[in-house]
Amino acid sequence: MKMKNTDIVKIGIVVILVFGLLWVFRGMIFEEESPGTDEERRGIDEEIRAAEAFDNLAIENLEGEPSSIEEQAGKPILLTFWEEDNEESQQQLTILNNLQLLLGDEVAFLSVFEPEDRSVPYTAVIDREGMVFREYPELVTEEDLLSDIEVLLEREE
Repeated sequence: MKMKNTDIVKIGIVVILVFGLLWVFRGMIFEEESPGTDEERRGIDEEIRAAEAFDNLAIENLEGEPSSIEEQAGKPILLTFWEEDNEESQQQLTILNNLQLLLGDEVAFLSVFEPEDRSVPYTAVIDREGMVFREYPELVTEEDLLSDIEVLLEREE
């Protein structure tokens, strides 16, 4: 039996789709731990005031408008550092945009574009009092950020 070129293309597409799905769902299939596990994410041992830690930075909201940590006082803040040409930064921004749609005005979403002193992506979770709750010096999952926000919202009600 001789295969036609269209059959070979169809088989190739199926193989690519299967490998793509395996890559997307690899954590669930192979029970890998996400980069947000306790071993890899770093909680803050001593309290750090976010306004001091991130002083003199050009902070914006996700729409690119100037903002500040002080302006968002009274609600949890997700502050991310990113670069346009960094693929993980773009993934982090997509995650934050999804969370913004989910959480609305309950949480402030701020960013720093092209930071000079931090690797990207870097995300800080800041509580309602302006203290750094947790730092992620790498791409962090939506689930880990939601977990942190839930803790802050429950703790501060």
